[in-house]
Amino acid sequence: MTQQKTDLFALNRKDYTAWRKPRFAEVESGWYLCVEGRGGVDGREYLEGRQALARLGRALQARAAAAGQGFKLCRRETLWHMDPGYFDITQAPDDALNWAMCMRLPDSVGENELEEVKAALAAKGEVSPALRLAVAMGMEEGRCAQMLHVGPREALQDSIRALYAFIEEREAYAVGRLHEVALNDPARTAPERQRVLLRVPVM
Repeated sequence: MTQQKTDLFALNRKDYTAWRKPRFAEVESGWYLCVEGRGGVDGREYLEGRQALARLGRALQARAAAAGQGFKLCRRETLWHMDPGYFDITQAPDDALNWAMCMRLPDSVGENELEEVKAALAAKGEVSPALRLAVAMGMEEGRCAQMLHVGPREALQDSIRALYAFIEEREAYAVGRLHEVALNDPARTAPERQRVLLRVPVM
């Protein structure tokens, strides 16, 4: 009998629903696998972070499946913030950017499971800093401003500016990191069809 896999994206679909124009939304808390680093999306550290996240995600997925708790891998999510002294993330240079790349996990995959997987991969020689320092953590964003960007990444800054302008116009305050969710695979999707959810926690 084929094991049915938990689809976390489908179970939390409302958190990933966005519109071309910004709106406010209530986002549920979640449990995530996260790796951290610095620099822009074209930097070596970001690429290594993507590789570590994917490698750990697949290893945790295989471990859960062997225990009869299979789940589908979720989309990659990235949280961005800037070094002190910078105020516009669309203008900050790559060396002032910090990121936490995340993947949603089932609650059944805890810190112990992650450490066991990391140890097993390290025994095979996979010891990149991103992989070694990966953590499992909870994320609670609550009320957020949220919108959908459709198009090439080069135009993403326009959508980010529109999202922050919406927050200011509604007399709200951004209180968390810029959250970016790739809703399809950029490597397999034409630039004009790429879909990215943008989110910022507010109060």
